[in-house]
Amino acid sequence: MLHARALVELEILVDLRLTPSRRRLGYYALPLLYGDAVPGWANLTMTNGTLASDIGYVRGTAPRGRAFARSLDDELARMKTFLSVRDSE
Repeated sequence: MLHARALVELEILVDLRLTPSRRRLGYYALPLLYGDAVPGWANLTMTNGTLASDIGYVRGTAPRGRAFARSLDDELARMKTFLSVRDSE
């Protein structure tokens, strides 16, 4: 039996091989790594210079605690910097 982590990684890899018009996920479809776990995925898309994120979780909810939320916010900020995205807030 495949573990949930393997299924998430497989879905991302398959989606990336599709043409952009056939993708369900965005160009930046990435597994979420947290400690030694892969609790979910981040589907990031750019629209008119703004980064949109759709975060999914294998177990349906984010890991508990402020540390995960803070880490996710930090990583999204790094991605915005990497892509030179303007702030929409």
